[in-house]
Amino acid sequence: ALEYVLTASNYSEAGTIVFVSDGAPTKIIGNDCIDEDIKDVLSFVKSTNTSQKTINCLGVGAEFRNQSSTNPAVVFMKELSKQNSGFYIGF
Repeated sequence: ALEYVLTASNYSEAGTIVFVSDGAPTKIIGNDCIDEDIKDVLSFVKSTNTSQKTINCLGVGAEFRNQSSTNPAVVFMKELSKQNSGFYIGF
């Protein structure tokens, strides 16, 4: 979904994206849902966000409220917002 918003002409005028999630990025392989490599996803977003849209991130769930969490999902959301001039809020 994030890739679509960054690349579709319908959203070319958007300057800010609000990304809401309750977990780390995953992908479907066969019938299995496995974790994506967070560094690969961050690198992909960085290279795809050529128009430098701001990405603000909202993490949903108890783990996201802990600002010092080392949970991969929290680290991902914080880093995604930081790399794209956005803010992170966990609730």
